[in-house]
Amino acid sequence: MLKDTEIKNLKFKELEYQELVYPNLYIVVHPKTKTNPKGRKTWLGRAKHNKKQHQKTFGDYYQNPNILGHVSFAKAVAEAIDFKAEVALGLKKKEKDQKVLLSAYPAKYAYYKGRDVGESEMVRVRTDVDRFIKIIKSDREPHEYSKKDVNAYIMARLKTIEKKKGTLIKTGTVERELNSIRGSINLVNEQEEIDHPHRFNKPNIPKKGKDRKKKSNFSFEQLETLRTLFADTNRKTELIAGLQVDTGLRIGEVVGLAVEDIVVIDKKIAFVVIRENTLEREETVTNTSIKTPSSERFVPLVGISLECAKTLKKMCERSLNPERKWVFPSYLKPKKSMAKANKGEILKDDKGKVIMEFKGDYASKAVNERLKAILGEESPTSHSFRHTIQTRLRNVECPEWMRDELGGWAKTTSERYGTPTDIEIKTNYLKKSISVKLDSALDSLI
Repeated sequence: MLKDTEIKNLKFKELEYQELVYPNLYIVVHPKTKTNPKGRKTWLGRAKHNKKQHQKTFGDYYQNPNILGHVSFAKAVAEAIDFKAEVALGLKKKEKDQKVLLSAYPAKYAYYKGRDVGESEMVRVRTDVDRFIKIIKSDREPHEYSKKDVNAYIMARLKTIEKKKGTLIKTGTVERELNSIRGSINLVNEQEEIDHPHRFNKPNIPKKGKDRKKKSNFSFEQLETLRTLFADTNRKTELIAGLQVDTGLRIGEVVGLAVEDIVVIDKKIAFVVIRENTLEREETVTNTSIKTPSSERFVPLVGISLECAKTLKKMCERSLNPERKWVFPSYLKPKKSMAKANKGEILKDDKGKVIMEFKGDYASKAVNERLKAILGEESPTSHSFRHTIQTRLRNVECPEWMRDELGGWAKTTSERYGTPTDIEIKTNYLKKSISVKLDSALDSLI
């Protein structure tokens, strides 16, 4: 089985067929000829029906996106899936009437999203779709599933024991799985002009949310303990947590910061810039932890978060590497495929460069262990800084739309968003929230 990243190493000696990591998909290596002095590689799909072998060429191996007939790996996978379905139907349907089965949607979804099928998010979609098909015991077109099928899936999942925890699957997990399936269906249907309505919208999940674990806030005393300890620290995990304390940043947003993202203008204006991704600055680096729909977000720095930001800025400036770009380069790792067929394979872009990503989960584990060491085993996790900052801001009567902008939940932003006035107003609310005590029974339930 040949992996996508090995295609370029194939030599043009003779005509040969190499099966790729995806079943029924082949790369055909053509020898050099007078008409093709550089040789040629083409995609080939193979499928059987009634013991008869069928095959179809999908185009040339991806070289240049602007050249007609050049096909990427993701698109070739989608074409192979379509061809297999076409053959299974006996090749009797016209192209406009061909079925697109649910099993074909994950690969098509990855293609239209411009993502590799081995990326964790794409693998999760594939897993969710495969699980649904397995439980319902039928692979059909999405619109052919009834509401009864969707409800049967929900009830089956709610009775499933989660292996790692030994507890029943939570309603929130089932909702996420169905959202994943629905999202892939909606995008593919839109792009391929499939107008059939489906029944994955508004699923009825019994007792949804009632099994959700209550989110715990940090108490005022715990925050003061952390502020005191982090005031003079040079420890990486403590500096990460310190940046979260008075900003509510996601840990993935913190570890994905570039040095230029920390901006300290004067005593009144200091902030961090959270970008949707880092592709604008370096093509092969991505931060998948950013969830805000805006291209960038401005979060004021106050209190211990400001002090930790200043410390990090100085550490970067004193770095032995004068061209240091990232605040936490140790969390920048090669991106690996999560697909079963080539799990662990390092992913590369179309130019052959290794794709890098910030591993927020590594940082999260390290920071949570440090918080437990400081505050005890019952310490809230680093993600609780987000819940806590929301409670603090609510208690100083910060408007909801402003809280949403600060937290990265806003679908739209105000006209003065990111201006000095906007940052100064938000800075004042964050400063006020530092002295807010979070000891009431009401705060612990929010």
